[in-house]
Amino acid sequence: ISIGSMYKYFESKENLFLSVIDRAYSVIENAISLIDSEGGTLFERLDKIIRYVQKYSREYKLLNQVYLEATTQGLAGISGKLSNKMETVSSAYYKSLLNTAAEKGDLDKNISINTASFCIDNIILLLQFSYSSEYYRERMKIFAGDNSVKDDERIREEIIYFFKKALAP
Repeated sequence: ISIGSMYKYFESKENLFLSVIDRAYSVIENAISLIDSEGGTLFERLDKIIRYVQKYSREYKLLNQVYLEATTQGLAGISGKLSNKMETVSSAYYKSLLNTAAEKGDLDKNISINTASFCIDNIILLLQFSYSSEYYRERMKIFAGDNSVKDDERIREEIIYFFKKALAP
């Protein structure tokens, strides 16, 4: 599409970029709805999230790369708009999962729901970037071993084990 034609559909480059991010947002929303509808314990749902991230990050590699770029300092002007939209969904979902687990007695009583949701999100986010960014892929190999990018099951199992040790009573 030519630059002139693009402006028929989008008022600015920023609007075009935000439309791409909206696409990523809808993918995340759909995934959360699907995972939520299937039910399960906190750890079963986290397991499903990890599985989805492993699949999604490969399937939507370019969307992940755009998101990664958008969250860097170079695009600080629109990062506020992105974080309010993108991160609010995952934050609310993780907090809901943790609150439900706490009500059932499946969460350590000393855990801060807010901090735990932040930590879960950071682990999931870095995992996502590890499948779609060369830098983060190499970083994952350094920390988790050369075969880590190809060994989804091991990585998933070890992250779930870590979550259980960190969060369970």
